Amino acid sequence: MNKPTLNHFGLTVRDIHRSIDFYSRLGGTLAVEVAPFSGPDMDEGLRLEGVDLKACMISIGGTLIELLQYDSPRGSDYVSGNQDVGSAHIALQVDDIHELHRSLSEDGYDFYSAPKRIGHGPFEGGYFVYFRDPDGITVELIQPGPGFAAAIAAL
Repeated sequence: MNKPTLNHFGLTVRDIHRSIDFYSRLGGTLAVEVAPFSGPDMDEGLRLEGVDLKACMISIGGTLIELLQYDSPRGSDYVSGNQDVGSAHIALQVDDIHELHRSLSEDGYDFYSAPKRIGHGPFEGGYFVYFRDPDGITVELIQPGPGFAAAIAAL
């Protein structure tokens, strides 16, 4: 039986170049250049009419994020909160959350709070903090506690 592995995850964004800049600032690199997609196969494959989009891939820590900008049909802005069914977030593991939080705050990134200590579970002793990308998609920075590596190794 085929056992799936994660290839990438996709984010629909309003401005692909703005998002490339944002995720590059967080350590991402452009892995696949921006390319256009349209035509009957795209319409049928996406169950949409008149598809005209641009897509690229950003690599962060060995994980690919596909950025998609739909020029047609134009979608609505993202408005989901963390509590909404189907809402997702990107979690980026970092070595020094306090320094990155300080640096990004100075650059105008709007964090929900200062980094918060994790008090239990496999991340215990670590820290997390949330903020949003330019399209309102939640991004988490996480600095795992000392037990995290052991918990992952046990999988």
